[in-house]
Amino acid sequence: MLPEPAACERLFLSINCSQYMTMMNDIQLLQQNERANELIFKGLVEFGCFKAALELDLFTHMAGSPKEAETLADDCQAIPSRFVMLLEALRQIGITLESDGKWSLTPLARAMFVPQADQPNMYMVPVGKAMAHLSENYYLKIADAVRGKHEFRAEVPYPPYQGKTTSTLRRSTAVTHILPSNSSLKQRSFQGQKTLLMSAVE
Repeated sequence: MLPEPAACERLFLSINCSQYMTMMNDIQLLQQNERANELIFKGLVEFGCFKAALELDLFTHMAGSPKEAETLADDCQAIPSRFVMLLEALRQIGITLESDGKWSLTPLARAMFVPQADQPNMYMVPVGKAMAHLSENYYLKIADAVRGKHEFRAEVPYPPYQGKTTSTLRRSTAVTHILPSNSSLKQRSFQGQKTLLMSAVE
């Protein structure tokens, strides 16, 4: 005996719903995997390459006309074969361009990482250097800081704000909340310039 049309329709719908839920679960799983890969690899690799470019003063050397990789490697005092791999990594994250064997900066890199007279506030190399310092001295050592095993010193971030009852400058970032509670500001002199520092002292 053949099932009634209504029963067939319900069966068809239930199968479709099951397949749809399976497909949605697969899509969600892929999205979660993609996000996990971003957390583990993407951010670290991209900033690592950017930090290398800062330390090699690459943006200064590439600020002018396009250059061959060997010329840039010589400018940066780098091993050419290794330097080319860095240039390629920077190309993949949108920092460099290669054309006819010569390398240049992308419009984004030129606008953000090379000083522009008409847009001085958009120059982000100082911010990049500050974050590179924080990555080495804090963000990669957060577990030790949380445990109270790491003494952290950093320049007071912008914008600092002044307390209502004291003239002490206080940190305005959320990072402060996981530092030891007995943090204090100290003023130290480096090469003739005074810089406000925060010292997390045990």
